[in-house]
Amino acid sequence: MSIFEYNEEEEKRKLRKAEYEAGMAEGVMKTKKETAISLAEMGLSVQQITQGVKVEEKTVYKWLNEKKNMKTTY
Repeated sequence: MSIFEYNEEEEKRKLRKAEYEAGMAEGVMKTKKETAISLAEMGLSVQQITQGVKVEEKTVYKWLNEKKNMKTTY
């Protein structure tokens, strides 16, 4: 077997690992978003929320604006 040969099983394993890691990262961000919204509803400032969930301030503003827009569409 040449080192240049395609190993299908190895490539599938790498793909599954990458998909798993992407899914985990997505789940972590979803949890951070839900937490940020809850903290805002409790009256914390954006700066406090940013420190608490460890994301950029602009991300917190984006999440809060999305939540605000969702409430006004109903």
